[in-house]
Amino acid sequence: MDFASQTVTFFITIITGLLLGVLFDFYRTLRNQIKLPLLLGSLADLGYWAAATVVVLAGLLLGNWGELRFYVFIGLVGGVFLYYRLLSRWTLRLIALAFRGIATVSQGLRLAVLYGLAKPIGYCLTLLFFPFTALGRISRRWYRHCYRPKPPGQ
Repeated sequence: MDFASQTVTFFITIITGLLLGVLFDFYRTLRNQIKLPLLLGSLADLGYWAAATVVVLAGLLLGNWGELRFYVFIGLVGGVFLYYRLLSRWTLRLIALAFRGIATVSQGLRLAVLYGLAKPIGYCLTLLFFPFTALGRISRRWYRHCYRPKPPGQ
């Protein structure tokens, strides 16, 4: 392998390390937002490591057909280090902003469904069944009036 292809592979592994940092920050933020029980948290950790493995494998296959060299490890660690020193703070803010935006949109959708669909359907059903509920109330009053237990001594 010549020097130019090794240099390209080194930069690909640095980019892969940066992607691992972004993936970990996203996972860390998501994990802090959603409190999981121990077993589900362990499964989520396993899922993160599976995703990280896929990212590293894709980077290695893209860079040098999966050959492991010492500079590959240096590139991965260097990419993660660069990410945490330069970009992590901004990425965490961006992820938090995205989560707040998603929460706001989901709250708006929930209210839109509630007041645009569920409430009108409830009112229509109330109007539809009003004669039956009114008839039930009248029959209960009539039953109580006719079959009221008489006080003792009468």
